[in-house]
Amino acid sequence: MRTGIFFDIDGTLRDANTFYLPETTAGALQKLREQGYFLAIATGRIMYEISNDIRDLIDWDAFVCSNGQAIYTKKRELLNAHYFSKDLVNHCIEVSHKAGMPLYLTTEGGPPFITEASNETIKEVCSYFKMKVPPTKPYENETILSMMAFGKSDEDFADFENMDEIELLHGHHHFADVVLSGFSKHKGIEAVMQNFDIKEYIAFGDSLNDYEMLKNANISVAMGDSHPDLITIVDFHTNKVSEDGVMRACKYLKLIG
Repeated sequence: MRTGIFFDIDGTLRDANTFYLPETTAGALQKLREQGYFLAIATGRIMYEISNDIRDLIDWDAFVCSNGQAIYTKKRELLNAHYFSKDLVNHCIEVSHKAGMPLYLTTEGGPPFITEASNETIKEVCSYFKMKVPPTKPYENETILSMMAFGKSDEDFADFENMDEIELLHGHHHFADVVLSGFSKHKGIEAVMQNFDIKEYIAFGDSLNDYEMLKNANISVAMGDSHPDLITIVDFHTNKVSEDGVMRACKYLKLIG
């Protein structure tokens, strides 16, 4: 049985603001590969949104996408997925419309679309993640794998918080990932461990959607500019991405020489 190491993308493998991906990160991953670790991505993004620089960084063994709702093999073949029901999607659209905020919807294959005209929040978030603002179009009963809500204040999310079928994983700029209740990156990692005979796992992350993944890891690492709530629960708080945080943590934990 092997040990798995799971990495968030934005703010962990690469700088979330500049998309800078240090050579030391690629070097650390290659050394981890030589040590025989099972290496995997754990992201809130759908597979469609994982850029080539991340896909090609190493020969990844698996991908945990959509905050644990979709699992892919190293060949990027879908292993399992948990979709939002059409009734639930329509309910979420009603709630977001009432609050006057766009709901960002993605199918497994993309591309995404939004249900309301874009607001300043979605423009800020798309700029932050170097993404184009998606087109606005009505929901036409597509099979939805992931959703994000974009409010102007915390109060905009109140009705979402009261829904039993979903949970919100808050990010920066007043946006939140909308996930099925009970799902998280950790839930997806559990599925990977069962399917690939992984005995324990190590996790690297920086945002609130990494909380469960880090809390339940055998060894957990928070990046230098992580959300404060993460720093109190991890085993090691490393440097920022741009300050060779991944390489430093791997050496400190003696995962590599």
